[in-house]
Amino acid sequence: MNKTSLLTSLSKFKPNNEKKIKTLNYFISFIELNYNCFSRDNIEGHVTSSVWLTNDKERVLLTHHKILDRWLQLGGYSDGHSNVLENAKR
Repeated sequence: MNKTSLLTSLSKFKPNNEKKIKTLNYFISFIELNYNCFSRDNIEGHVTSSVWLTNDKERVLLTHHKILDRWLQLGGYSDGHSNVLENAKR
């Protein structure tokens, strides 16, 4: 999945309220307008990828982020790679 396929996937999402519509439109615009949307060098923001790992609908695997002192789903920075599915697997 690259920038074009990410935009295609996002365009297929059908938000069910105004807040989600606004957020979706913001993400689509951000990706379209920023050639470096997958890079941490973009000071406005950057695309990251994450994944939820579950084993039985009751448990999830999280990782503790030392700097934020929070438990988060696995994933992270794209580091310039535009394939969000591969980034999530990494």
